[in-house]
Amino acid sequence: MKNASNKMKNISNKMKGVLITGATGFVGKCLIKKLPKNLKVRCLIEKGTHLKESKENIEIIKGDLSDISSLERATKDISIVIHLAAVISSRDKTQFRKVNIKGTENLINACVKNKIRKFIYMSSCDIILKKKDYYAYSKIKAEEIVKSSGMNYTILRPTVIYGKGDRGNMNLLFKIIKKCPLIPIAGKGTNKLQPVYVEDVVESIIKCLNLKKKNQVYFIAGSKELTYNELIDKISGVLSRKTIKIHLPFFMIKVLLKPYEVFSKNPSVSYKKLSVREDKTCDISKARKDLNFKPISFEQGLKKTLNNN
Repeated sequence: MKNASNKMKNISNKMKGVLITGATGFVGKCLIKKLPKNLKVRCLIEKGTHLKESKENIEIIKGDLSDISSLERATKDISIVIHLAAVISSRDKTQFRKVNIKGTENLINACVKNKIRKFIYMSSCDIILKKKDYYAYSKIKAEEIVKSSGMNYTILRPTVIYGKGDRGNMNLLFKIIKKCPLIPIAGKGTNKLQPVYVEDVVESIIKCLNLKKKNQVYFIAGSKELTYNELIDKISGVLSRKTIKIHLPFFMIKVLLKPYEVFSKNPSVSYKKLSVREDKTCDISKARKDLNFKPISFEQGLKKTLNNN
């Protein structure tokens, strides 16, 4: 750990600094806490939002991915850009194109103009699913933009991320198991997942800062594949809760979630997200080799999450 820390100090001294988009998001907040204190950090955040983390090395630029002038200011005198900002769920399908695709293109153009040394892009494991939603397609298009930019890039494709601050499906599942002994499951619950702890994701991002290999793509996931049934059992065990799994037909889950999806502007959970019938797993051997990626077990991550909440 001491050698790794020294390497980070060396790389941060050589860098002009890093720009983070999506700094107020789930992964962004965790990343800011873990970056070395002597590294100059600039964050692009939307007007009306605030970054709770207050450090001397953090500079705030107000703007967004559609504001070209703010992107050009944010990328000036910076070595590396870490692009985390994205629309993950929205009833407005045009938002995926506006933010995830066009926003990434705008940022890339600003990076090229200001001669950014490296571009680290947070994509998603969803792009390899056979049945893709608008989010997955937007990530595919964004990756194409990054790859064709001519810049030195590193693309990370995480699976389901969980941990403190998560507001997605995993957090909802924790809350349901805490309060209700009956857990509805779409289908047989045999589809496999490979959830990854947020600090492991952040660690992989930090390792990319010092990565010498150019134009690389890495899948980032947990250490072990779990069926949805096993996932429920492990969460229940850590929470010391007795639960009964109720397997429901997919159409029934759709009926139950439809009202929520209709009335919620940005539903954190949806039928498509919960009713995935294929495995959402990936091979992390390349990340293990190049990034020394060592994800903790799901049980360890759960305990850390619950202890931090």
